[in-house]
Amino acid sequence: MLFGGTNGFNCFVPDSLQDNPYVPPVYITGLRIFNQPVVTGDNHDVLSRHITESDEITLSHTQSVFTLEFIALNFRNPEKNQYAYRLRGLEKEWNYVGDKRSATYTSLEPGEYFFQVKASNNDGVWNEEGRTLKIIVRPPFWKTLWFKLLLGGMMVGLVYLVAYLRSRRLQSRNHELEAKVNERTAQLKQLIKELHEKQDEIETTNEELKSTLEDLYDQKNQVEIINNELIKTHDELMQINSKLDERVQERTSRLVKANQELDRFVYSASHDLSAPLKSILGLIELTKLENQSTSLSQHLAHMEKSVLKLEDVIRSLTQFSRNMGHDVVYESFRFDELVNEILDELKYPYDTEDVEIICDYGGDTEIRSDYLRMKIVMTNLISNAFKYRKESRKGSRVQIYFSIADGHYVVRVRDVGIGIKEENQDKVFEMFYRGTTQSKGSGLGLYIVKETVEKLNGSVSLASVPGEFTEFTVIIPV
Repeated sequence: MLFGGTNGFNCFVPDSLQDNPYVPPVYITGLRIFNQPVVTGDNHDVLSRHITESDEITLSHTQSVFTLEFIALNFRNPEKNQYAYRLRGLEKEWNYVGDKRSATYTSLEPGEYFFQVKASNNDGVWNEEGRTLKIIVRPPFWKTLWFKLLLGGMMVGLVYLVAYLRSRRLQSRNHELEAKVNERTAQLKQLIKELHEKQDEIETTNEELKSTLEDLYDQKNQVEIINNELIKTHDELMQINSKLDERVQERTSRLVKANQELDRFVYSASHDLSAPLKSILGLIELTKLENQSTSLSQHLAHMEKSVLKLEDVIRSLTQFSRNMGHDVVYESFRFDELVNEILDELKYPYDTEDVEIICDYGGDTEIRSDYLRMKIVMTNLISNAFKYRKESRKGSRVQIYFSIADGHYVVRVRDVGIGIKEENQDKVFEMFYRGTTQSKGSGLGLYIVKETVEKLNGSVSLASVPGEFTEFTVIIPV
């Protein structure tokens, strides 16, 4: 094949190309322990001559990570030289690693190993004989034969020493026991002597007891007579007690029946009264819309105020009946959903459009309590916040907080309103008490709140500054 060039033609004969038949010699060129090179005479004390001239190396058990470096002497395309190695005593198969020229081993067990490495030239002609290096890993001293023999001898000596000391101790113990037996024998002899003396005293006392027994027999007869009288009196008391039980059961049954009838009456009365009141409220609103007379609007506003007050009284009576006449029933519900439901119910009666409502629940609102009683408590506190907000309604704000702390549910309801004087704050939870002349309620709301919270084993308190705010805090155990 001819190729033109700047100085003429270049001639190339493909048949003249031949594989490289050279079998490259292999040498181990380096040793590293813990990635640090090892040379002759260094502090590792491993090599007495260069690694290329060594047929054997000895490593201690602490030199557990070592690397061997090797090379094949083929300089025709040396980057294509290939290598393989194995460690006899640990591996049976060769590790073919391409052109990688090092091998690393870690944590070998004590013993003898033979590291073998072979290589090929650039055309894949292998030197199968390669190079072999004997590696001896010395065991730690506690795995050596002399240490095991020494330890065995110490164990035998220790067993002999323990047996000897135990024998001496038993002998000493036997002497002590013999002394104690002699001492106890002397004590028993003295005790027998004293018992004989006591026996004489007992015989004398026995004669006295016989005389006393005769007196006791006479007293026994008198006690039997008194006991018969007591039995007769007990029978009479049992008859009286039986009659009292019948009367108590009869009166209890009457009270239960009366309580059930009272519940039915309160429910029926609240239902029968609430429906007409809602109708009257609806008619008042229609009249306001159809008639724009100022005086009539004032009269209608007074009528609406009176109807709402009556409806508040009915709701308070119903809540009081439910709280006193029903057992506590625990169930799981979301506090935020309960508050939203109450806000929807109070939106119309208290005209809450101009009120800023802030709800801060601080995380999860899932609680387990009595849903009905929690609704009674929150309805009264939130409705009070709406009722007693500032007359100007500017800056009206109701804040509702909820959190769980130290195993308790903590609820706070705060308004920006007329407030409660300090001398009245201890009385607002009493039945029918009204804290100010501006009170619009029946005087039952906060009393019902206190009774309901106590049914739930909780507590309610308030903080207030007249003309600024009122805040109620309810704490109920989880």
